[in-house]
Amino acid sequence: MRLPFTMPFLAAFALSACIVVPIPIEGTGTTTTRMRYPTPPAATAAPASSKCATPARASGEAARVVASVNAQRKAAGLSPVTLSSALMKTAQAHACDNAARGGISHTGTDGSNLTQRLRRQNYLITTAAENTGWGFGSAEQAMAFWMKSPGHRANILNPRMREIGLGLADGSRPSWVMVLGARR
Repeated sequence: MRLPFTMPFLAAFALSACIVVPIPIEGTGTTTTRMRYPTPPAATAAPASSKCATPARASGEAARVVASVNAQRKAAGLSPVTLSSALMKTAQAHACDNAARGGISHTGTDGSNLTQRLRRQNYLITTAAENTGWGFGSAEQAMAFWMKSPGHRANILNPRMREIGLGLADGSRPSWVMVLGARR
């Protein structure tokens, strides 16, 4: 049986939809585990698309994602994550940005990365990760996909994560962004 051309493309696209941003803590750890990273330049402002309307179903979907994340973490012997308003705002703004662009990316249309978007919310991180998704019709579909993807699953089950935020925006297809993090 021949796979259609789109299958390899979709697989590559799915693998690119997760990112972990390790941020070192000064004064702890070893030189092999704590490296100095250059500070990325601050993005000046959030993209205009971050002002999109949040779908009415977003809070219910977010609650189901958080419950599912915490069930997965509990099964793995990890502590639960709690909702963070700063991570919710960061995730929602990036979901809107992705919906406006008509696809997913970890880079904002203004050139921002996750660290810069978190700084806009005054969220100082020790570690953070972002999972993105496109076209899922429900929290259950998004979570099923993320848990089957090794990179997304690793972000969700990262024992260093303490907080979570979820963004959902409607474009040509639903845009999903999960941000996990731990504050300094």
